[in-house]
Amino acid sequence: MSYDNVCKYLAEQYPVAFADWLLAIESQEVEVLKTDGAGGGAAWLDQQQPRAGEVNLIIRQLKRRLGEVEPVLIERVRRLPIVQLEALAEALLDFADMADLVGWLEQVQ
Repeated sequence: MSYDNVCKYLAEQYPVAFADWLLAIESQEVEVLKTDGAGGGAAWLDQQQPRAGEVNLIIRQLKRRLGEVEPVLIERVRRLPIVQLEALAEALLDFADMADLVGWLEQVQ
């Protein structure tokens, strides 16, 4: 069985667990898409890769600006929709301390 066939089997038999493993995120964030084989799932994955890069960049910027960021806050940032991530990318330039990040997260949620 080839690697692609194994992945396909796992995705069909254990969609949430496979997505958790593949994307390294918790299942509450996973949306399992059923496709007709026409590439609908590929389009979704194409959108997720840039988002993951943007999330990682924002987290690195937060750490550089504020120092060590609590895991709970990092998780809240990871769960933000793309529009709010973009707003955070701009807002963090004005953050002076961790309270600014906490306040911003409270304001948008």
